[in-house]
Amino acid sequence: MAGISGGGKSVMIRSILTSLAGAGGQELYLCDLKGGVELGLFKSLQCVKAFATTLSDVLETATVIKQEMIRRYSVMSMKIGLKLSTSNGTCLTVSNSVNRIIPSE
Repeated sequence: MAGISGGGKSVMIRSILTSLAGAGGQELYLCDLKGGVELGLFKSLQCVKAFATTLSDVLETATVIKQEMIRRYSVMSMKIGLKLSTSNGTCLTVSNSVNRIIPSE
């Protein structure tokens, strides 16, 4: 999601996260490089598996997500044509203020 400053991106993200958290079955990995100001109200929810507020936290979270992705691909490759069924449910990563991660030119 992209837009101008003050355009409602964070409000939209919080609305989406509220819906997802209420639905159950998700694992949320949240990255808020505004020091937790934008997404902090979600960090204590049971479905939130990681809450990153610094670049080093984001890197650590990305490593955990990558390991889970590799694990799921391994399971899917063994069950070609079958639906992937895990106890982990849906895994979703949300990053607020990505421009703080990507260096400007």
